[in-house]
Formats: sequence, structure tokens, C-alpha cells
Amino acid sequence: MLISLDFRKRLIVLAFLIGIGILGLVLRFVFISPELDFLLDFNTHNILLGLLLGVISAIIAGSISLLPIFREVRQVLLPAVKLFASPFWFAFLVSLLAGIGEELLFRAFLQELIGLVPAAIVFVAVHGYYFPKPRTMPLLGILVTGIALLLGFLYENLGYWTAVAMHFSYDFVLLLAVNLFLKKSKTVQQ
Repeated sequence: MLISLDFRKRLIVLAFLIGIGILGLVLRFVFISPELDFLLDFNTHNILLGLLLGVISAIIAGSISLLPIFREVRQVLLPAVKLFASPFWFAFLVSLLAGIGEELLFRAFLQELIGLVPAAIVFVAVHGYYFPKPRTMPLLGILVTGIALLLGFLYENLGYWTAVAMHFSYDFVLLLAVNLFLKKSKTVQQ
């Protein structure tokens, strides 16, 4: 039985995201604290707030990214995230694993090590938003830096799972929007 290339790519993405989470957990355990109590601090109200903030942030960021100034950025980013956006279950899984894993690495480890602002800047840089090409990408990077700062603030004040909830809903809403955009584009082209 042959596995499709897209399925193999999806498995690699999922393995990578799981690896990021494991790396963050190990680094925190070794360099910050062997105490992992923050993983048990589960407050439903805070998680619902995180989900809501993620949706609102995604709507704002998505709307801003539709401005004409970001046309070149969209041309670069859309093909890159196309694999993540469909099917629905994969967009959900990617968003969930990115939320859990990246918050472990960037907030629970890196932010604890170097502070909120530097960790937010590293987070955005690793995602490629400070690259000068396309030329308006750094402008989008400023917006994403604000979102990363909010994630760090939530982590510090309302806990790890609140930041995970915001990260998950932000990514998931944007991936659903990309999926709808791509479907709409296909329909218009036909």
C-alpha cells in the first residue's frame, strides 16, 4: 500500500510539532525547573478567554493581511500554509499541536529563560515574519509580535493552558480562513 506524498508531508509536520513540544518540555525540565505543575493548572474560564482572544486576534490579523499592501506576502504565505489548511482534521491537529508545542518551547521554556519581549521576538523571527522579502513581511511581523506578546502575557498571568487555547484558536481560525479562500479562488478560476 502506497502512502500519498501529501500524507507523508502531513506526518512529518505532525512529528515536527510533537518534537517541538518535547524539546520545550525537556529544556524547561533541565534548565528552568523539574517542576511541571504548570501543566496541571487548568482553569476553564481562562481557557475560554484564551479561545476568544485567539478568534478575535485571528479575525483582526486576517483582515489586516487582506489589505492591498500585503498582496505579495499573501502570494508567498498561501502556498506555504496550503498543506496545513486542508483537510479540516489536519488543520485542527496542526493548530492544537502547534499551540501545545510552541507554547512549551517559547513560553514555558524560552520566556522563563530570557523574558517576555525577547521570547516574543524570537518566536516571530523563527516564524519568518522579520524577513525583508516580500518587502512588507516585517510590517506583518510587527502585528504578529503583538500577538506573541499577548501570548506571553497570558502565559505569565493566566497560565500555560490559556496561552495554548489562544494559540490554538488563532491558528485554527486562520487555517480555516485560508481553506475557504483557496476553495473560493478555485471556484472563481473555474
